[in-house]
Amino acid sequence: MDNGYFKQNGMGNDEKYTAEHVQQSDQTQWAEQAQQSDQTPLADQTQPADKTQLADQTQSADQTQPADQTQSADQTQPADQTQSDELLQSKRIIRKVGWTLFIMAVASIASQYLIFFIAEIFFPEITSQGWFLLAVTALSVMGITLPLVCGMLKNVPGQVSEPKARLNLAQFLGLFFVCASLMYLANFISVFITYIISIVRNRNITDHVSDIITGSDKWITIAYVAILGPIVEEVIFRKILLDRMRRFGDVPAILFTGFAFGLFHMNIAQFFYATVLGIIFAYVTIRTNTIRYSVLLHIMINTIGSVIAPAAAFSGNYGLTMLIGLWAIVAIIIGLVLLISNRKRILLVKSSKALVNKAYYFFNPGMLLFSLLCIVMMILTLLA
Repeated sequence: MDNGYFKQNGMGNDEKYTAEHVQQSDQTQWAEQAQQSDQTPLADQTQPADKTQLADQTQSADQTQPADQTQSADQTQPADQTQSDELLQSKRIIRKVGWTLFIMAVASIASQYLIFFIAEIFFPEITSQGWFLLAVTALSVMGITLPLVCGMLKNVPGQVSEPKARLNLAQFLGLFFVCASLMYLANFISVFITYIISIVRNRNITDHVSDIITGSDKWITIAYVAILGPIVEEVIFRKILLDRMRRFGDVPAILFTGFAFGLFHMNIAQFFYATVLGIIFAYVTIRTNTIRYSVLLHIMINTIGSVIAPAAAFSGNYGLTMLIGLWAIVAIIIGLVLLISNRKRILLVKSSKALVNKAYYFFNPGMLLFSLLCIVMMILTLLA
């Protein structure tokens, strides 16, 4: 009975285990199928959504890219147009300044000849006197040239007002020695050219300006050549003209006004040193933002060159003549030493409005005619 009991129980347990195992296996398989069934629709639903979202993003990107390109093109076009407008305005200003110089020179020459012609008719006895010729020049420059330049360039925008810089006494005297030094050195060029021409023509070349100054009344010479003339010329060239040219940078403004200043003297004896002085005066004016110092330097240079030196030379006093010569040598040496030792401190500011074609500053129609007229007058003066 015991053995039969155990056999019946054993067989029953095996059958029970097998049935449970099959049942568990069926449940596990059903659960895995159900799980796969649950996951598959989710994956199938998600995949089209992802594809749709990607397609939308791609389409949006395709639509945005042309928009960005269009926006960039729209931004570039106004910038190019603005740059083109600024270039046209700059060229208009340069042409206006050039034509102003030409008309100024024509008016100055015409007015002097007109005054001289009228004086020849009514007062012929005074036309050969030095003071009269100097007075005619003064009347032309102050009464005709200055108002004409002011009127023609009135509507041309000038330099924005900037704080004025002060020079101490040592700085000012240093600039004076530099001016005197370069003036004497540049004058050697004029002397050499006139000497060569005198050899070719087999006659002495007369410095008509020196003759006029020495033949004039000393008080008229002091009043105009030493005081009024420098003031008027600085207002024209370092105030009105330089202000209009500073927008193009320091170098174009300095060279342009310096060259125009030298040409306006219409005399080969004065052209080279007047050009050099005009360059220095322009630099001083730009760095200090005032014509105060250029006026003082101009007055001092003219006083020594046109009043003191001629008076010493024609005094017959050998000692005074030697003293003037010694002054020139000392001024040349001191001025060169100061210029060389301070060359690295020279500051020249560039401008974004500067022309790419640098030649246009000097080769615009008005400037070309002005230069040609002044050169013709120089030649006529030499041949006179």
